[in-house]
Amino acid sequence: MDAPLLPVLASTPPWVWVVAVVLGGMLLLAMLGPSPARLMSEPHLREIHGRLLALKTEALAHPCSEAAPLAAEAVPNLRTDAPMVLTYSVVALPSIEGGGWGHHLAMSNGVTPAIAASTFVLAYIERVLGLDIGALDGVTVSPNGVFHLSRRLDDAQHALYQTAPLAAHEAAFGPSLLAQQQVLVRHVRTDWA
Repeated sequence: MDAPLLPVLASTPPWVWVVAVVLGGMLLLAMLGPSPARLMSEPHLREIHGRLLALKTEALAHPCSEAAPLAAEAVPNLRTDAPMVLTYSVVALPSIEGGGWGHHLAMSNGVTPAIAASTFVLAYIERVLGLDIGALDGVTVSPNGVFHLSRRLDDAQHALYQTAPLAAHEAAFGPSLLAQQQVLVRHVRTDWA
């Protein structure tokens, strides 16, 4: 006959129970918390898509200049349930030959620095907005895990962009999305390296 389970449990050292509870809590957080899969999920991308027109409209309505940047709290932003925060600023660039406009997206999320997931989401956002028409200035990751993507549009591109509608979710999510993501991955620089 097997010994009853209760005396075995009662004789287990307390540190074993502490370790079991801590490991169980960590496992639960890992399962329920932010993850690259959740960041790149169809529901999350649809949530972003549904809110990008308002973000684009606000950013275009409040451009700043190199000499007078916006205060951090004034930069248009959106927050999602993934969790993710995206800010979008537009900057007039008169000091660059030929002028133009800088479009800057900054994204932070609970899974940074997940380069594959973050560049996938940024590529999707670029395609929805139509920003991929401009020259890529760079993709950087700051020491605190914020991804920064900058595109430069000349005056003609910027004028077209201002009136262009957002791309449909299905069009932005098409087969060339992965190719766009790979372009961004190849350009990722870290600020702490």
